[in-house]
Amino acid sequence: MGKQAVLLGGIVGTAALALLFAFDPAQHAFFPKCVFYWATGLFCPGCGSQRAVHALLHGHLGEALGQNALVVLALPYLGYVGVRRALEVSGRIARRTAAAPLPPAVAVGLVAVVIGFMVLRNLPTMPFAWLAPDLP
Repeated sequence: MGKQAVLLGGIVGTAALALLFAFDPAQHAFFPKCVFYWATGLFCPGCGSQRAVHALLHGHLGEALGQNALVVLALPYLGYVGVRRALEVSGRIARRTAAAPLPPAVAVGLVAVVIGFMVLRNLPTMPFAWLAPDLP
């Protein structure tokens, strides 16, 4: 990935954040809907993430956690990865030489966390029902 791709990604990401800041996904129909929820009636791991980011951009951490705790907790790491990748491409820091971005055990653990989150947020009993977002 070249410098132009990183710049384009930054522009698109900034535009997406500006759109999420300006418009509440719960109130505007032009935001994409979850196909998994539509087809199954079950929440996927990403359900509520647009509303969570919107809430975070407005400083509402509790509301964001209520919409999608997994996304909120992952955002600092995802931000770190994005900034690091941009610095690597720009030549400001050395590129990592690892063949895989994550050790296999960590990758399997992350997949297990995501699947576990999906299963738990679909259980109708407390305290797991708190993991479910507001209905779209």
